[in-house]
Amino acid sequence: MDVVIGAGPAGRTYAMILAEAGREVLLLDRNGEEGIGGKCLNEACVVLGALIEAARLVVWAKLGIPGVELDVGDTDFRRLTRSIRKVVEAIRQRLIKETKRTGVEIRRAEAVKVDESLNVHTKDGDVLEADRVLIATGSRPAIPEVEGMDSDAVFTFREILEMEVPSELCVVGGGATALESAFAFAALGSEVVLAYRSRILPNAPEEVRREILKDLELVGVNAVCAGELRAIRETSSGVECRFERGATVADAVLLATGLEPNSDVAANSGLPLRKDGSVVVDDSMRTPRDGVYAAGDVTGPPYLTPVARYEGTVAALNALGKDVRRENPLAPRVIRLFRDFGRLELRGIDWEGSLPAPVGGPAFWMLHHGIGGKMVCRKRGVTTEAFIVAPRIAPMLPYPCCVEPDWRLIEVHPTPDPMIGLLKQLGLRRTLGE
Repeated sequence: MDVVIGAGPAGRTYAMILAEAGREVLLLDRNGEEGIGGKCLNEACVVLGALIEAARLVVWAKLGIPGVELDVGDTDFRRLTRSIRKVVEAIRQRLIKETKRTGVEIRRAEAVKVDESLNVHTKDGDVLEADRVLIATGSRPAIPEVEGMDSDAVFTFREILEMEVPSELCVVGGGATALESAFAFAALGSEVVLAYRSRILPNAPEEVRREILKDLELVGVNAVCAGELRAIRETSSGVECRFERGATVADAVLLATGLEPNSDVAANSGLPLRKDGSVVVDDSMRTPRDGVYAAGDVTGPPYLTPVARYEGTVAALNALGKDVRRENPLAPRVIRLFRDFGRLELRGIDWEGSLPAPVGGPAFWMLHHGIGGKMVCRKRGVTTEAFIVAPRIAPMLPYPCCVEPDWRLIEVHPTPDPMIGLLKQLGLRRTLGE
């Protein structure tokens, strides 16, 4: 029997591939069926993406289109989050049905370790015998070790659906989650301070950062270079965040200070970890212990859902006896504000410079308001980095090779273009049928 620990994208993909190939597969998750879809569906990118789409509607209503008058009125955040939960549940039920249809058994259990004999030990004291084990326990918010983190007014992306829209919100961080959260809450009614350590998206070109700041300014976000977070304290006037370069007071604090591998099971199992806590694997997704694989966020960055699915596929095909290596497929990254901001590595292209993005659809009316798009390319080693600023990015990307696992491109997630996923599924079935 194959035992899979974690029902996120990597674990579910691995489980389904093996079950479809006739293997007996047990999928463990501490949340049982409610854990299907992992962090992305239940807490992170899908949830935050839904808030951003609502925020974009608010911005469009305020900007307006000549001849079309819209009146959004006050936003009802509780009603909005209830609707998000309802849709997330509908998606989850589809994933559960799809998973079970392949023959996978889903069980609520919290694994604590895998011993040398490949027995999986659970928190309740059960011991499950396995022929192979996949550790796909994902990632969790990286919390700074400073005073005040236990305050009830401090949140991470995991608690966004539990929040009210605060009058004043301090978002700590300068990465994708911080920028998206600041944009969404500002558009939905909060006065937002975005406190970043040195600069937002430090690896992005300056002209791309300027465009990001334009989108944040559009909804009133006050972005400040605050340095390191030193402490959080509750005061009579609110929650005070003390930084290296000053302090700010708000009703609530949203920490968006990065992710770290959720590698407790691997550590308890005596598996080697890197300095960042990620599980050591080879390019077949095997750990140094025979019969134990690891895939997804628990193996470290880039912490992307499509990459987790890709790694789960590589691990599964190797578990089926195929000699498959994890390559380095192109993995676009997108930040969703009023516009999409994407980064993609291009190979075989030797060009630097910038070009205006194509104009059509929402880009037309953005230009009416002086908000444009562009593509910026720069050389970095043997590759060229392309940074794209446009209303929507995924449809602009080329389609991948259809045969798994030799993907030349991993799609943006969540993508508005379902053709990429359909092509991959067809390619995967073709590979398994060989």
